[in-house]
Amino acid sequence: MVTLANAFVERGHRVDLLTAEDGGVLHERVDARVQVRSLENFRTRLPGIRGTKRRRMLAAVPPLARYLREEKPRVLMSTSDSVNVAAVRAHARADSDARLVLRIDNQIARSPDVAGTWSQRRRERRVRRYFPRADLIVAISHGVGADVLRHGGCRPEQLRVLHNPSVDTGLAQRALEPPGHPWLEAPGPPVVLGVGRLVPQKDFDTLLEAFAKVRAETAARLIILGEGREYERLQAHAEALGIARDVSLAGFHPNPVAVMARSGVFVLSSAWEGFGNVVVEALATGCPVVSTDCPSGPSEILDGGRFGELFPVGDGDGLARGILACLRDPGDRDARRARAQEFSVDVVAERYLDVLLD
Repeated sequence: MVTLANAFVERGHRVDLLTAEDGGVLHERVDARVQVRSLENFRTRLPGIRGTKRRRMLAAVPPLARYLREEKPRVLMSTSDSVNVAAVRAHARADSDARLVLRIDNQIARSPDVAGTWSQRRRERRVRRYFPRADLIVAISHGVGADVLRHGGCRPEQLRVLHNPSVDTGLAQRALEPPGHPWLEAPGPPVVLGVGRLVPQKDFDTLLEAFAKVRAETAARLIILGEGREYERLQAHAEALGIARDVSLAGFHPNPVAVMARSGVFVLSSAWEGFGNVVVEALATGCPVVSTDCPSGPSEILDGGRFGELFPVGDGDGLARGILACLRDPGDRDARRARAQEFSVDVVAERYLDVLLD
C-alpha cells in the first residue's frame, strides 16, 4: 500500500494514507507528498485505538466515517480483512459517495487446519456480509479472486485481479549492497535461500527435509531469513536431520534481495500464499526459483513453470530435485529478470489507477 501510494502521488494524484495510529516501521518509506493521517486525529472520544487488530479496526469506524464526511475523497481503498470490514461500515455510516474498493490479499479459507472451525466460519460470514457492498473487489492473484467468488464475497462483475507491485526502481541497486551474511561474503558452497516468517504457513519443515536430501548429494548451505514462533522447533528439526551446521536461521534481514542476488537458488515452500512477492523479487535478481504450486500466486508468477520449478505442497523429494537441477544449471537469468518487470511498480500502478478511477 505504501508502494502504491508513492506511485500514485508521483503521477500527480492527491493521496491520503490513513493509519489506525501514529508511527509504524514503514513510515520512513512514504513519499513526502503523501499525507499520512492517523485516524486518532479524527476521534472525538478516547485518546487512542488499542487492543487486538479486530478491536482497533472496529474502533476506527467512527473516525474513518468522520474523515469521509469531511474530506470527501473520490476513492477509498482498504486492504486485509479487518480493515476492509471497517471500511465498509464507515462508508455506510458516512453515506459517502467515494468509490469503495476492497483489496483482498490472501485466501479466505487459508489453511486446511482451520477448515470448519468457529473462527473460520466467522471469517467467512464477515466476507459474505460485508464484501459484496463494495463497488469493487481487487484480488492480488487469480487464485485469491476465485476463492473470494467461491465464498460469496462478491459478484463476478465486481472482481478485478491486480498483482502486487513487487519490483520498484531501487531493487536493482539494493541487490548490489553487501549481503550481510558470512556464507555469501567469501567463496564457499552454493546457498539455498528461503525467506518468510517462521510460521506453519511457510512450511519450512519441508524445506529442511528437502535440503537434507540435497546435502546428501552435494555440498550446499541453507539460509532462512525471517523471525517467528517456530524458530526453536525448526532449529531442533535441522539438528535431528543432521544438517544444523549447514543451516542458518538468520532472522530478520532489512534487504533480502541482496541475499537473493548471491544465492544459488531461492525456494518457496509455502502451504498457501496470497501472491508471493518474494518469488518476484528473486526473479528480479536473476536467481533461479523453486516453489510449491500452492494456492495461490506462485504458479501465476512463474507462468505455470516456465520461469521456475513447481512442485506439490509438502513434496520434499520434488523440492530437492528442483534445487539440485537449479544448482547444476541456473538457466536464463535475463529471462527471469524480464518476467519480473511485468510486476513492476510502473506497470501495476497504471493498472490500479485504471481500476480505481474507472
